[in-house]
Amino acid sequence: MKILQSAVLAVVAACVTGAASAATVLQTQGKTAFGHPNWSSTVSYSLSGETMKTRAGLIRLQDTDGAAFLAWAIDPFHAVNTSDDYKATDTLSTAAKANIDRLYSSAFASVSNATDAAGFQLALWEIVTDSDTGLDLQSGDFSIRGKAAKYQKAATYLDGLADAETGRWNISYFSANSSGANLVSATPVPVPAALGMLGLALAGLYGASRRKS
Repeated sequence: MKILQSAVLAVVAACVTGAASAATVLQTQGKTAFGHPNWSSTVSYSLSGETMKTRAGLIRLQDTDGAAFLAWAIDPFHAVNTSDDYKATDTLSTAAKANIDRLYSSAFASVSNATDAAGFQLALWEIVTDSDTGLDLQSGDFSIRGKAAKYQKAATYLDGLADAETGRWNISYFSANSSGANLVSATPVPVPAALGMLGLALAGLYGASRRKS
């Protein structure tokens, strides 16, 4: 888990800030969009009555400058199209965005392997597809069947939304210019107390340097 949090804090923040203001071309870090380590798993689901099968998990891309970009697909209809132009977008409903905010706050910190990541991705697809009509993995436009751990994880993550906080993440959405899947990425909102402590530390260093001079 510490590996994932460090990656978000040190890598995604810079990339999302830049990508939100201009188009960016995203490429695979390795042979697939899931990069290394590969936190993905094959999943089956029903989408608008059509049975579909694909891999789901944490997407590890990079831009043309080599900066890493961690994200999730928010479009269950399409696969990630690498070497594509992505631009900041805001096309989801208010309910969907609020639920995504809650999902990050309540579940993201627990993602530490392929099973967790697949469950997180499935929960995201359910939120994007059915937030306006009610979240239920057994019915609606998006549904899943199965008792595997990844499906149970998705259900657990969705169950945790009711008591989840909002506003703890800066969430950015990106759309592909071609037929690639749209993406979501996020960075933690700075904690005020931590910022205050940092300010005191910097003030202390400044005072020490003045005394020495």
